[in-house]
Amino acid sequence: EMPVRDIALIAGLSGAFGSDDLTLSGSIELGLAPDDAVRAFSAELATNSGRLRTRDPFMPLVPVERAALLMEYRPQDGAVAIERLEFAGGRTRFALAGALRPDGEGGFWRLALEGRDAVVRGATDADPVSALSRIVVRARGGPGGVVVEEVALQGPDVDLAMGLSFAGLEDRGGLRVALRAADMPVRTALALWPDFTAPLPRLFLRDAMGAGTLRSLDLAVTLTGEDIAGLFREESLPHEAIAIDFAID
Repeated sequence: EMPVRDIALIAGLSGAFGSDDLTLSGSIELGLAPDDAVRAFSAELATNSGRLRTRDPFMPLVPVERAALLMEYRPQDGAVAIERLEFAGGRTRFALAGALRPDGEGGFWRLALEGRDAVVRGATDADPVSALSRIVVRARGGPGGVVVEEVALQGPDVDLAMGLSFAGLEDRGGLRVALRAADMPVRTALALWPDFTAPLPRLFLRDAMGAGTLRSLDLAVTLTGEDIAGLFREESLPHEAIAIDFAID
């Protein structure tokens, strides 16, 4: 059992997030052949209940009832089977499963995850939850960075797709994000807006927009490494960093 604050410190992320009560426990098993090839690998990890905080004073604490990961290397498939990646906190609940596979030589990899029948919290505690019938995550990466090819959320009132890349040469030490959404209740869209992303505008819109329909949204964000460093210095972003086109009625 290890406190999350110690994990963040070891990973060099203590300035980004931490917790006073969350701990991580479980087991990891690794078997190596005489030539150092991996013969067996499995991990079963889970947290207790607690709250996660970030460095942003305007972001509320993130409630965590349970976060868990169960995975196992399957040599016959040449892949790590992610049997369950689970999160429950507040009124949000989801579980994903899939596989992490090598993608050629040179340390490149591909990740595919999918889940069904998830629930996302409302914009406030007074708003109803939103049902997600399907979640899809597709990503690839390696020494040159990470590209999330697709994050898709689908449900009766949800139609959202996102892609992003970071740490690659084309990202110039930063990240690029593209997001599309259509025909969603405004309150649902606000609920899907993460607390840690521009929390002050999110809070303003959450309190100002009580109803309506988001007919379309196209968002493109391009941040260089210097842009991101400037955010931590509370500097403004250049105008060309964000392009947004939306329609609401």
